[in-house]
Amino acid sequence: MRSASAGCRVRSEKILTGLVLLLAAGSACAPRRVPPLPAATALPCFAADAPEVVWAWHPDPAERARLDHWCLGVGAPLVITQPPGPGITTRLLVLSWNVHVGAGRVEDVMAILRRRAVDDAAGQTGFILLLQEAFRSGGGVPAPMAPRSAVPGAIRPRRPASDVGVLARTLGLSLAYVPSMRNGAGEREDEREDRGSAILTTETLRDVRAIELPFGRQRRIAVMATVVPRGGAPLRVVSGHFDVARGTRRQAAYLSSYLAAQAAAGPPIVLGADTNATFGRRDRAVRALGEVLPLEPCGEGRTSAWLARVDFMFSTLPAGVPRTCERVDDSHGSDHVPLLLTIDRWG
Repeated sequence: MRSASAGCRVRSEKILTGLVLLLAAGSACAPRRVPPLPAATALPCFAADAPEVVWAWHPDPAERARLDHWCLGVGAPLVITQPPGPGITTRLLVLSWNVHVGAGRVEDVMAILRRRAVDDAAGQTGFILLLQEAFRSGGGVPAPMAPRSAVPGAIRPRRPASDVGVLARTLGLSLAYVPSMRNGAGEREDEREDRGSAILTTETLRDVRAIELPFGRQRRIAVMATVVPRGGAPLRVVSGHFDVARGTRRQAAYLSSYLAAQAAAGPPIVLGADTNATFGRRDRAVRALGEVLPLEPCGEGRTSAWLARVDFMFSTLPAGVPRTCERVDDSHGSDHVPLLLTIDRWG
């Protein structure tokens, strides 16, 4: 956990590093040179508004300035904690889903999951949602500061739609949301949006980490947190979303390396990801992740309009833990269908 003063110090060091790199790049006349960072600008995505988030920054200094320019377009991570309900959790429903920046009807899916819950005297059902392309709107997103090249076009297939913070509060769920990029160049407060990955849960949420991945076509952040079911053993969960083509493989390889170190000690890990893997299960990105976290067999068929399956779930759950994984047939408004992992008798 970083203090506010440590956050300011880190941001200052990052800005100075970016400026040094940009001065060096200026003499080389590189065709993809990025513009200089505004003087004395604090990077909003690393703001001390969410001190409970631990950052794992991508270490390559050659990519630092470009990543920081994309950072200028988004707000700080958003963490919301809700008190868990009564009883003991013995069953977990873990959903991984690309919700297409507001198109996916999360409220409807959550209602379906609650109807599938098995709650009795022996134990309760807990829920974990691993969302990709979640979005946030309003005052938590800064006024535009990033260069045009670091602001992707807006994806707004359904508006009005509840942003991820509103969803968490409405559904009574704890939340860890880390934006990867801005969602369009809106200037008015009611037009500002960012988008990224999120974890929502009925259980205790702690130890949130933001994992910055190598730059591909866009800035990408995976979010990891520890979920502690009521009366049960902790579980670490990760929501990730990769670029396409070469970016997919670089980002998957980096996340695989990071998670390998995490898997060596500590609670089991469950990863839900939109990999954008061109060749599905045979893709090098999927294989790299599967070498660290075995692939969960979540049914057959595509999960989006791509020719190959691009959405996967991986885990280091012990072999003796009863579980099933399935592909949900209905997209519920998104351009991806969800994957649902059911873990029985957990903890």
